[in-house]
Amino acid sequence: MKQLTVRVYPAIGHLRLDKITSRHIQQLINNLALNGKSLKNGRPLSRKTAVHHLSFISDVFSYAVKMEMLTDNPCKRVTVPKGEKKEKDIYTLEEVAHLFHEYVYDDKGMISIAKGLNADGFRTTFGGLFRQDSIGHILENPKYCGDLSQWRTHSTDFLTKHRVKTSENEKPECSLIELEDTHEGIIPKELFEKAQEIREHRSRLVKNRSHHSNKHWFSGKIICGKCGAKFTCSSKSKEYYSMHCTNRQVYGKTIRYEADGRKYGCDIPHTSEKIFVVCMQYVLEYIDTQRADIIAALKMDIETIQQDNIVFDIEPLQAELEKLGKKKELST
Repeated sequence: MKQLTVRVYPAIGHLRLDKITSRHIQQLINNLALNGKSLKNGRPLSRKTAVHHLSFISDVFSYAVKMEMLTDNPCKRVTVPKGEKKEKDIYTLEEVAHLFHEYVYDDKGMISIAKGLNADGFRTTFGGLFRQDSIGHILENPKYCGDLSQWRTHSTDFLTKHRVKTSENEKPECSLIELEDTHEGIIPKELFEKAQEIREHRSRLVKNRSHHSNKHWFSGKIICGKCGAKFTCSSKSKEYYSMHCTNRQVYGKTIRYEADGRKYGCDIPHTSEKIFVVCMQYVLEYIDTQRADIIAALKMDIETIQQDNIVFDIEPLQAELEKLGKKKELST
């Protein structure tokens, strides 16, 4: 509601209800549909947003007519412009096959593949940037290997013709349609099945709080000192990988702030894995030379913790509980 009133009130909120005409509302809707910008990220508003605003204004006038304050709803004569269709860069069939090859044979992650497509100027079918979930939808879609898989739908209202997806709980025997070899595939079925195996394997690693790149000793252990994101590896030069901040990999080196205050991008340069190898070797050698002292210190800490005369100060906790209890009494 707040998002709607922010734009409606400045435009027509100063006018009396009976003085607002269809022309006033049409000017507002045209401006939203053609020139409107998102309050969060500054991107152009969708036509659906303009429809929501018109619906909101129409509800106000419909209530006024119901209360006999007005005799007509001017929104009935207002239309939402469709706007110009944007040209979209659609990737070719060869590039779809290349995407699967990068995922299966080059061991690239979905974020890395999405960044490559965005850098090359390609966009999704909706005209947006590729993201991890965008690549995931492509990788799991069997239409690229010549098969068809889609959900059945059914009508919930015969007057409005509104249709929804048939869930497995409602009709498990006919909720999903699966047909093989309905058309010529872009990629071999073996490649598609291999991609599904890799997705399942990486999914299990994620559930176990791991990652498919955990074959490298430093995976998830090195944190960027500027933005706090994790470091990951990309290309390998001779025997060492090139490591970089994932924030920079996804959003680039230009630092920017969105309207919600979130920070994107990182200007920390790429680093050779060799530097971290040398640091780790130094740490391990230090631990080895100071082994006796470290063990003695650990034993002392354990003995201290196991002592029975340890006193815990619980007064701050009691004060906090009393404060919460007072708040609860006031709320009731």
